[in-house]
Amino acid sequence: LPEVAHPYVLFKEKGYEITFVSPKGDLACCDEGSVKDFAKDAECQQFTKDCLNDKSQLKTVKITEVADANKYDAIVYAGGHGVMWDFKDNEAQNKVAAEIYEAGGIVSAVCHGPAALINIKLS
Repeated sequence: LPEVAHPYVLFKEKGYEITFVSPKGDLACCDEGSVKDFAKDAECQQFTKDCLNDKSQLKTVKITEVADANKYDAIVYAGGHGVMWDFKDNEAQNKVAAEIYEAGGIVSAVCHGPAALINIKLS
């Protein structure tokens, strides 16, 4: 949870518009253990209040629905085991990340997140 909550709070404080994406879109589940383990962390509390529903799910946009990726300032891959399987071979995510980077944006990752970077190809 802190891998997404801490950047979220910083980006929000700086006034960035934040779009959460996933391969399937709709609701993405957050690890309940992580929610419980970090229940006293201030940033995790804010993220949970702002972004998660009562089932610890996060509303996401399907990665294939991201339009004008080159207008985004950054893409951040949060950790967790899911990213290791969900993004590394996802052509849409690879394309979005490459477009952001080639437009001068930042492509970053934390914890298990770098697994999403493996198959990104630049033009």
